[in-house]
Amino acid sequence: MVVCDVDWGVLSTLAGKLRRGERYAVNSASQRQDLPEGWVEATLGELGDWRGGGTPRKSEDQFWRDGTIPWVSPKDMKVSVVEDAQDKLNEAARQSPSFKLALAGSVLIVTRSGILQHSLPVAVTVKEVAFNQDLKALTPRQGIDARYVALYLRAVAQRFLDTAVKSGTTVESVDMGRLLAFPVRLAPTDEQRRIVAKLEPLLARCALVRADLERVKRLVSQQRRAAEIAAFRGRLAGAKRSNGSREPSNWSTVPLSSLIAEGPANGLSPAGVMGASGTLSLRLTATTSGVLRLDEAAVKRVNVTPPPNSRYWLRPGDLLIQRANALEHVGASAIFDGPPQTYIYPDLMMRIRIDDEITRRYVARYLNSPAARRYFRDHATGSASTMPKITGRILKELPVPLPPREQMKAVLAELDRLSGRLDAVMRDNQRCANLVDKLEQALLRKAFDGDLVDQRPDELPASQILSMPVRDKIPQPRRGRTKMPNRSSAHLDNVREYLVRRLEVWPSSGLAFDQVRADAPGSYEELKDLIFELISTNHLAQRYDSRERKMKLVKIA
Repeated sequence: MVVCDVDWGVLSTLAGKLRRGERYAVNSASQRQDLPEGWVEATLGELGDWRGGGTPRKSEDQFWRDGTIPWVSPKDMKVSVVEDAQDKLNEAARQSPSFKLALAGSVLIVTRSGILQHSLPVAVTVKEVAFNQDLKALTPRQGIDARYVALYLRAVAQRFLDTAVKSGTTVESVDMGRLLAFPVRLAPTDEQRRIVAKLEPLLARCALVRADLERVKRLVSQQRRAAEIAAFRGRLAGAKRSNGSREPSNWSTVPLSSLIAEGPANGLSPAGVMGASGTLSLRLTATTSGVLRLDEAAVKRVNVTPPPNSRYWLRPGDLLIQRANALEHVGASAIFDGPPQTYIYPDLMMRIRIDDEITRRYVARYLNSPAARRYFRDHATGSASTMPKITGRILKELPVPLPPREQMKAVLAELDRLSGRLDAVMRDNQRCANLVDKLEQALLRKAFDGDLVDQRPDELPASQILSMPVRDKIPQPRRGRTKMPNRSSAHLDNVREYLVRRLEVWPSSGLAFDQVRADAPGSYEELKDLIFELISTNHLAQRYDSRERKMKLVKIA
């Protein structure tokens, strides 16, 4: 019985190739405490000159028109070598006091971004680039290879995040004092270059394997979708089809409401607080994958315990549907198979009950199919709010292709068979991804323990590098006294006056904070505090723009 043509050869070949990498996994021993001969422990602050970035006024078109100088921001830091950027400045921007330049051979590091919760973006420049205030640049001393520093930070990224990153009001940021004091194991100059020459091709091979792993994930996802599309169009042995019909002649299309015994009913969302002693409630992540999760990340404890006869208690066989989430997740569904009278579900989910087990499993499968999820996306409402939503009425009106009971069983059996094989591929894929991570960390650890390349006693000790001058001076922009056109905001006395005047011409569609910040005088903290003041006094409100997928500040009339 065949639902779709799965290219098992491609998947098996890739998975097998990745499995063979297991023999290269290296034991994750802790870093050596002793330094190899000729090495020295320095600090990041001792390695060269550090400087912050800036943003020339976005309102000054003369700075940005026909730009040729890459202006690097965190969105460009997804690579290890920076050659270009999405935004560019022109030569006129050098006149701006906010124009900050990093030389070729500098190290760029993201120092303010939500990504610092889990990752440390670091890159090396191969040409002069400008960069914004969310980054810092290191121009190394002579004798210090920028690539070595970047690789070292990659090796100790988690320790750096744990040590130097602080949580802010809006996003995480790096404490510059801790950054400058962060320790670095510095090798002699020529040994630095040998380490880089040895590491880079090995890490490039790890990157190729990761690309293969991502390809496997895409193939698996495509095969799941193809299987579901084919299954719910009745492409099974024995399903007779009329000429030109998308569905077999003995299938019917019915509204979901005709199959429901109870519901839909929204859940309960009491506040979850630290130390809550009430019952366990599901989070949205519990059902996002289409399979129920009850791990710590998928549940929370709330300060409410409903009475025993409450409708919010889940029981085995309940079918949960997400009624509000990011658009791609609206309608995500899973069957609850946990213990009774133990969990409740949130208001962002709906619960339905279907008495017949076969029909329940079939409906659960269909709710997560491409056809059903497309229906939910097309009928979601509330696009101006933070989360698109579907109503109980929309759910009940979902058209469901319904086969005879025996063919329903056949569809489920075929989907279960294919899902089992695809799940096995994904388990192999994840295991291989973990092995690649361990291999990469082992290579980096070996390099900075001094065990990857040979040491040569005749080389200049690293301790003497720290007295060398910085490789080049950053050229300072020449700033003339030319009056800038249309710069009335530049002459405002303070940020408050700027915002008061800005409110007079605030667009009805609202502005993102970054848009306000790009054109405002004063510091980030000053602007942030005054924005919050305007929100608290009902001059501004925060609204989510679903079309642009960002939070905006909207003027209250």
